[in-house]
Amino acid sequence: ILRKTQVAHQPPSTAIMPVKDIGDCWPFHGTYGFLGITLSSTIDVQNITVDHIPLGAARDWGTTPKNFRVWGLLDEHILSTIRDDGLVMMRLWDLLITGKLKIDSYTKDHETTVLLLAEFAYNKDGDTVQTFPVKEVILKNKIPIRRVVVELLDNWGSQILTCLYRIRIHGRVSD
Repeated sequence: ILRKTQVAHQPPSTAIMPVKDIGDCWPFHGTYGFLGITLSSTIDVQNITVDHIPLGAARDWGTTPKNFRVWGLLDEHILSTIRDDGLVMMRLWDLLITGKLKIDSYTKDHETTVLLLAEFAYNKDGDTVQTFPVKEVILKNKIPIRRVVVELLDNWGSQILTCLYRIRIHGRVSD
């Protein structure tokens, strides 16, 4: 049994595994967090799916993640092939120092360019599994992505912790 201020230890990798039971989540302290994921293949990202348990089954629905941003980390050789027609791109280091991504370091290479793939809100009153498209300009450009950073901006009310049950990145394998 956990006290309100304690957080069960589950590794971040829990958030990319199937949900089997209540509590099979990646809990982190506070309302803001991020998760770096290396995909099994380089893909043209099309959708992001967030899974959560039913609202009635949650001990505290306030721990449900609410607003997300998903960033793709671009390989340098890809940059020369991208037409910048409305894409939100910046160097990882610039993203860090502007406070748009509040992490100390995800990669040793702060010169890595990151690309905003999607921004969305998980509806706690909606279906437990919700799928969100990436920005239209991302779909149009078919940009190959192998690494992503999922940024959890807030939750539905808990100041103590946020619990991410599952996130999936969908797309087509790049040529």
